[in-house]
Amino acid sequence: MAKRRAHRAKGFKSKAQWRYFFANPKLRRYARKKAHATKGPPKIRYRRLPARKGPPGARTARKRRRR
Repeated sequence: MAKRRAHRAKGFKSKAQWRYFFANPKLRRYARKKAHATKGPPKIRYRRLPARKGPPGARTARKRRRR
């Protein structure tokens, strides 16, 4: 019988991804494990992530430009 490997969660890549996982009901079940897998000490994990990796996608809220 083949051995089964345990899947390790990869951490969040950005604050935008972190917020999206906790806000989306379908992804919320994975959010806590992914948050714990994010690199860094417990109180600093979220703070050290970049705000966004790349441009906003089609489903993300965008800030309005001031004229």
